[in-house]
Amino acid sequence: MTECNDCLRWKECAGKRHFKFPEFRWCPHQTLWALEHAEILLSGEWPPDPDSSSYTDPNIQTSLAHEGYFVKPELIIGEIERRMKTTREIGVSLRERAEKGYTIEQLSSPEYNVLIFVSGDKAKKQTYSQWKRGR
Repeated sequence: MTECNDCLRWKECAGKRHFKFPEFRWCPHQTLWALEHAEILLSGEWPPDPDSSSYTDPNIQTSLAHEGYFVKPELIIGEIERRMKTTREIGVSLRERAEKGYTIEQLSSPEYNVLIFVSGDKAKKQTYSQWKRGR
């Protein structure tokens, strides 16, 4: 599987169970994952990787952070929520399905459209309704 940093075609990707902050590129898989873990991200934590152990070698040197540990998780979910403000009940439905662990393939067509609207490395300059009319 292509690493997220090298991925150019999200439709060819099957997604992953976990994403690290440096991998986050705003693809629909990552956005849906962030919505699934919104509660953890809003608390200022990054969701733990379910496939790794929690053991940390005490001899490993760590670097000093230049910002609070909570900044990155809150930036991600805050930006998604800001983008979802104009999506109304379809956005609420998308968030509920994401929290239940739905995949992209399991979303309804309107929920999929909202996911595409809130994904992408650049925020849309128009509302969801305007964007939808232009598609």
